[in-house]
Amino acid sequence: MDIVISIVSWNTADLLRRCLLSLRQHANLSNTQVVVIDNASRDGTPEMVRREFPDVTLIQSGGNLGFGRAHNLIASATSEPFVLFLNPDTEFRDNAADRMAAFMKAHPEVGLMGCRMVDLDGVVQQLGFQWRSSPGTEFVANLLAALLPYSITRRILPWHDPGVDGYVRKLYGGCLLARRDVLNAVGWFDERFFMYGEDVELSRRVEANGRRLFYLASTQVIHLGGGASAKVAGRFSTLMQCESISKLIAKYYGHRGLLSYKLTIFIRALVVLLLVGIPCGVTRVVSNSGWPRLDNSWRKHSAMLRWSVGLARAEIPQ
Repeated sequence: MDIVISIVSWNTADLLRRCLLSLRQHANLSNTQVVVIDNASRDGTPEMVRREFPDVTLIQSGGNLGFGRAHNLIASATSEPFVLFLNPDTEFRDNAADRMAAFMKAHPEVGLMGCRMVDLDGVVQQLGFQWRSSPGTEFVANLLAALLPYSITRRILPWHDPGVDGYVRKLYGGCLLARRDVLNAVGWFDERFFMYGEDVELSRRVEANGRRLFYLASTQVIHLGGGASAKVAGRFSTLMQCESISKLIAKYYGHRGLLSYKLTIFIRALVVLLLVGIPCGVTRVVSNSGWPRLDNSWRKHSAMLRWSVGLARAEIPQ
């Protein structure tokens, strides 16, 4: 076996079934082990995997461990030289795992790589701004995000076209291939991150270890969305993203960096709430319903404002 595909699932049985069926059809299972780590799902996920995919290795974590900690369980349970971390809300259309591993074999300087992620309508997932997260970069990015549309912001800040192959500074974990020897050298996912941020933080350690990060746009995976975070009520995703980035900043820049990041989120949220508050009120008066996009921005940034002053936090679901 050359590759192990690691999939963490929490109450995503239907999505996981589609993902595993796509692997059965489009992955080379003669050289690939597929492992599902189930985080104590209550929707019949373990039973479905045992019944419909007996060739898949199932690990039951015993609780909702989150993304990185659950993936780390395969460190001692498998031995393949390449590890593909894959979301359960994804589908293969071609053999992305083999294509990515072949590229890595031909480019020994690459320690971590991702590929193009597209939704069912063909819309490509963005790569985010290609710089290291720091108090300064987070302030600039969040302030511009509050004032300008993304189409303009990406012309100002470091950005990588998701339609083009190339070396990058930051990768995300929806479909992330790593060399096992690199993971062993730098450490696997930092388990202080429940979800979000652990992939960016791992990218940082891999780069610091002298290996490069590569984005393979010529290979793609379908990203359906509607994964585990979408099943949690409220603004869990927004709050967890704030908490995860705050942990990353605190890890590398200490308490002052953390305070700076919280102030950044406070300023961004306050600016956006001031900008959208009047339009939200006017549309509600005129149409008696509001404008969904403005309403969503209001709710999101209200949650961010509460988080920045310690009045809200992401409650980990069990």
